Amino acid sequence: MDDTTSSREDIRRILYQVSGFVLLLLIWQAAGKMGVAGKTLPALTDVLAVYGANGRRALLLRATLATASSAGIGLLAGTCLGIVAALVTYLTPALRPGLDRLAVVVNAVPAIALGPVLIITAGRQATPALLAAIPVFFLIYVAATTGLAPPTDASLSSFARAGRAGGSVSSISTQSLPCPRFSVE
Repeated sequence: MDDTTSSREDIRRILYQVSGFVLLLLIWQAAGKMGVAGKTLPALTDVLAVYGANGRRALLLRATLATASSAGIGLLAGTCLGIVAALVTYLTPALRPGLDRLAVVVNAVPAIALGPVLIITAGRQATPALLAAIPVFFLIYVAATTGLAPPTDASLSSFARAGRAGGSVSSISTQSLPCPRFSVE
């Protein structure tokens, strides 16, 4: 395959994506104008008009900045805590079962239940970032502990078979690889 064919395929893929997005916006506009979902689905033009209104623009900008900053802080805090907790379990294997259970329990508690507790203990300002950090922590912790775990015999066997067959890592069927070692027993 030459560069022009690859370039045409890239352009075609991008055109499909843009066309799909424009089609989605057109369907949204039509459904909103026809009142398909009542007032729960306003037309796209009505939504954009709210953002264009002078009185609401400042309010929406402040709300967007507050949400984005809380989400960013939560992402950073959850990532750092997840990596640190995974390293602690790697360096101190005796702590792993307890930290695994703690991660699952904290992640399983609904945010609506944690919100009031966090407001009382951490304060109103820190609560949104903490609520954002919890699911990030869990995902990073599970991924990092799985990545730090030694390979299983089944995964080593899969990679060895691929190597003997002259294949590459991408030729390994994902169904032949074992599940991660994260467990709450």
